[in-house]
Amino acid sequence: MCVGRDRQTVMDIDEEEDAVSVASSSHRSFADYSHTSSGNVSSLTQKLYHALAHDETITSKQHMRAAQVVRSIQLALVGGAVLGRTAQTLLMCTISSLYRRIVRMDEQSFFETDEHLKGALKVEKEDFMNTATLVFILISTGDLLARGRTPIDGDAAQRELDECMKRSLWLELCKPPNKKRTMDEATTSVEGEEIDPSVFERSQMEHLVGRPMLAEENSSGWSRALYEPGATAGAAVRLSSSLLTDAFDHRPFRDLMITFARCSAQQMCVHMLRSQNDRDFLTLSARRFAMAASSEREEALVAIVQAGESELGQQVLRDMMLSFLLPKSVVGVRRTLALSRESATAATAGYPFITEIAHQTAMQGCEFVWKNSDSELKRLCALLSGIAMLTTKGTDDLVRKATAFSGLVQLPFLETVPPSPKQPRLAMVPTNRSWVLYSLSAKGTPVVELSKRGFDGLIFSVLAFRDRGM
Repeated sequence: MCVGRDRQTVMDIDEEEDAVSVASSSHRSFADYSHTSSGNVSSLTQKLYHALAHDETITSKQHMRAAQVVRSIQLALVGGAVLGRTAQTLLMCTISSLYRRIVRMDEQSFFETDEHLKGALKVEKEDFMNTATLVFILISTGDLLARGRTPIDGDAAQRELDECMKRSLWLELCKPPNKKRTMDEATTSVEGEEIDPSVFERSQMEHLVGRPMLAEENSSGWSRALYEPGATAGAAVRLSSSLLTDAFDHRPFRDLMITFARCSAQQMCVHMLRSQNDRDFLTLSARRFAMAASSEREEALVAIVQAGESELGQQVLRDMMLSFLLPKSVVGVRRTLALSRESATAATAGYPFITEIAHQTAMQGCEFVWKNSDSELKRLCALLSGIAMLTTKGTDDLVRKATAFSGLVQLPFLETVPPSPKQPRLAMVPTNRSWVLYSLSAKGTPVVELSKRGFDGLIFSVLAFRDRGM
């Protein structure tokens, strides 16, 4: 966690005033800023990237200088400059880095420090959020200007974004339902009025939990495009661009920035960890797990799962199930094993069947679920819960305060500080439903040791992960 050490007055950014200035400035004459150029924008975006896109401490003075750079880029865009591809990428990376910093901040520290530090921590986190929002508005402004101020269909972008965010992670990972069953369900929902709707909804959810993980290599191009995080990020930018031309309200931009930051980071991860044209890939050192006897593999896996046989392990299993089954808009991104209080409250109030299934699964315990359940999702969550209890270190409250998996496991709903480059990291790549074991080279590029699809991919990855010291 990288938090600025300067607890004095942090940069004075009034989000509303700065945000309004973007919209109002967009209606000024370009002649007012004719001295600006695309070259200036390229130089300024590089300066902003180097100032904010890192994990080191950012002092209030550095933050203030960065705010001035943001303002200069804004004026350059209004003056007719164009955001090139490199500049867009740098701004995107800057937002992702700022959002990582925000997520990694330990919210529990608000309650553990004295009154003076409480206020300083809250202000600092808010300022980082404001800065990320303003950078996102720069991207949206550049997108609008690149389109020649052509009106954007905001309603269509909103529908696309809603469609992306209402899906659960497991819905993207599991096999689609049988066509015959889908037709039967549709018929039942229309004609079978005697069936209790709550019973029908519970049945649908149980069927979803029971679907196996999709492992076919040749998934359709449409399916892949549908689940690409970049598609969601693009929808967020288009919707934001459409809002710039309306009566300006700064509040939606923050929510859109969060969605954009999450999905952009996931898209970058997808591109970095794809190997061998998305085919299964095992190094020679990892192949021995595929050749080992099934009894040997099972013994090793049970030993991992048994680590989750505790009250804490049950909590992790429950929240792991919820993280896979709840809509992504509810789950969000977090640093800890436990769901945020906001997400947990939303789950209880709005998704009672999912909450009930997760609770019942947790009460059975990790080992029972692993040995007796036919659901790959439940067994997946039991195995991850065991790994969580073996790897999460740091505080007395491992579930709510410590960094999940000590940064060693990378899941779409987690944002953690990575371990040292030489340590192996286990990652899920949801776009191609694969599990990847990798480490970082001296240059910071990923070195993939194993990449395999489906539930079997998780098993091989976990065994190799265990062999590397986990």
